[in-house]
Amino acid sequence: MGNCFTGKRVRLRAVEPEDVAIWEADDKNRDTEKDRCDNMIQLPRAVWKLQEDFPARLRREGEMESFRFIIENMEGEVVGSINAHSVDNRMGTFSYGLGIYDKYRRKGYASEAVLLLLRFYFMELRMHKCNTAVYAFNEASLGLHDHLGFVREGMRREVYYTKGKYWDDVEFGMTRQEFEAKYPQFSQEG
Repeated sequence: MGNCFTGKRVRLRAVEPEDVAIWEADDKNRDTEKDRCDNMIQLPRAVWKLQEDFPARLRREGEMESFRFIIENMEGEVVGSINAHSVDNRMGTFSYGLGIYDKYRRKGYASEAVLLLLRFYFMELRMHKCNTAVYAFNEASLGLHDHLGFVREGMRREVYYTKGKYWDDVEFGMTRQEFEAKYPQFSQEG
């Protein structure tokens, strides 16, 4: 018996109500460099507001054809999260966002989480292509996508503003056929 959301290093699970503590800790221990890579530096938020908004946030994500997974290592530690979004069933495309906590980086967790997500969306939901974008200053994420076999498809110039300047957005894509060719055993497991 297998679970398509479990790999050798990580498992993807649903966000539970008690996971609001993860967002509370993130807000309390704000890492603005990480925030820049996620989209923008957030203003500090009151704990009561995070707790109040959390259920609505999860409902909204489901309504927008997106889903957030918590990434746990095999010891049950939360190492980050990954979310699929911008799902277009007609075109067969989707995108995703990924965040791994500093102390868990460079251990293969991000790679495996992405591959689990790709396998599910390609092999179970009949998606054809995954599109994602990486800010040009995010060297770690650029390297991850190159390593995973995503194709650099283009660049949108100066679309992201932080650190007092504009940055480019590097566009990546991977088709189901490219995934199956690069990961033949992985695409059949689960």
